[in-house]
Amino acid sequence: MQYYSIVKNAEKVTIFYHDPCLDGAAAAWAAYKKWKDTALYVGINHASIEATQQLIRRNIDGNTLVIFADFSPPGTILDELAAASESIEIYDHHASAIRDLAGYKNEKVSMYMDVGRSGGAILHDALFGNCKRPQVIEHAQMIDLEQTSRRNFFPIAAYYDSLSLSDINEIVASLNDVDKTPLDKIVARGQSIRRSNSTAIEKAMESRVWTKVAILLGTQPVYVPMINTNLQFMGREYSIRLRQLAEATAPGFVAFSWWEDKGIVRLSVRSNGMPDAGQVASHLGNKALGHGLGGGGHPTSAAAQFTVEQFNRMFPRITQQEAVQALQSTAAASVPS
Repeated sequence: MQYYSIVKNAEKVTIFYHDPCLDGAAAAWAAYKKWKDTALYVGINHASIEATQQLIRRNIDGNTLVIFADFSPPGTILDELAAASESIEIYDHHASAIRDLAGYKNEKVSMYMDVGRSGGAILHDALFGNCKRPQVIEHAQMIDLEQTSRRNFFPIAAYYDSLSLSDINEIVASLNDVDKTPLDKIVARGQSIRRSNSTAIEKAMESRVWTKVAILLGTQPVYVPMINTNLQFMGREYSIRLRQLAEATAPGFVAFSWWEDKGIVRLSVRSNGMPDAGQVASHLGNKALGHGLGGGGHPTSAAAQFTVEQFNRMFPRITQQEAVQALQSTAAASVPS
């Protein structure tokens, strides 16, 4: 398949890249290959609409070409952002964003969406046309799309997930280095990291608790397993194990992982695609309903954010024993006498 350069030229450019996220970092790295230090690079995530709007407005003006990489701002503020900038280009692959922005039109906003490519790959292809994708872009796409059947997926993912990518300087330094590293060395280093991760994953699985929550609008509350740990430090196999946990426990389709970061609770949602994890995260984090600060993602992998107060109200924690007893009581009550 061929892709052609579609990014506009501009004297002033701000790139908002999804953070913390390997694919978002890869997109920022691709942008840096074109603009170097002449552009501004800002990490962004699914915070509240107000916080997102404020972050964007602080970093743009009427002469700015605004690029969203592996991230889409809420459609409710796009018109206002377009009016405050030279133009906006969105390069994203998240199913929730594609769904939310379906039908949106503004002559100053261009959208390039493709669920078949990662955000970094979409932007790289737009910037560099038919040039061969660098190793970093290909690996980030493989990892973000969870192509687990690919050779050495898990050690490669473990290595990339160990990198420091906290800002554009670390992103450029780390990804420049890994792009020059031979594949066999990446795999060897990743295998060592993977062995270390496996111990942490087992401990996390043993520490799970439960909550009871309505995962979609109009549904009855169900019991959901939850683990209190930051999946950013657990390796990709943790996501796979969360999905397996979701399938192995009643109701059999969703599991959460949560952690607190600077007064914000970040919730990761994993499912087998039924229901769509992105829709679950969008509902759970829905600010209009008073739930949280926002959310969305892919059909099997998504995230939402909450204040500590919102999270504690939405997700009461109970022990596994209490959840099992409740489920057994419900099952017994449903058996005809």
